[in-house]
Amino acid sequence: MCNYFEIILPDRSKNAQRIIGYINSDGCWLCKTLAKDFDGYVKIHIHGKDTRLHRAVYEEFIGSIPDNLFVMHNCDVAGCCNPDHLEAGTAAENNLAKKLRGRQGNLKRRLSMKEKKEICESHKPIAELARIYDVSRTTIRNTKRNFKEPLKKRLEPDKPSIPLQKPRKKSKNKASNQ
Repeated sequence: MCNYFEIILPDRSKNAQRIIGYINSDGCWLCKTLAKDFDGYVKIHIHGKDTRLHRAVYEEFIGSIPDNLFVMHNCDVAGCCNPDHLEAGTAAENNLAKKLRGRQGNLKRRLSMKEKKEICESHKPIAELARIYDVSRTTIRNTKRNFKEPLKKRLEPDKPSIPLQKPRKKSKNKASNQ
């Protein structure tokens, strides 16, 4: 079995997009030549616009993506672009698949202050933190973004959290105001 793959995606320009990657043990085609976005999906610029690689591969090998449908991964690997692992589905089907496969996280789980601090101080990838704390990646991103500032304020007790107001100057011309 070949451990590498090569895809040539035609573009409107003279240059076609050449995608090279490797095939993992589950049969996923994982690209090594393009960058990934924050959710682990491979990005590509094709036909004059930015898109995700799995969508471009779906359109090239399977057909056009119907309106209001998502391209879902049967393998649950965001970076996979194997056409055999891709299928079109509605948002409801995508959410149900996430829930059934345990990728949605516990939506009712609340993080403790200690866990929030650990998340903010961690340098691990967001997806890994989401698995460790059994929450969604969005919860981890929001915690990192929103918890850092309040944490800094709590750790600096000598600085007031509300700026002190300067006393108002009394108006010299009270008679004109009445």
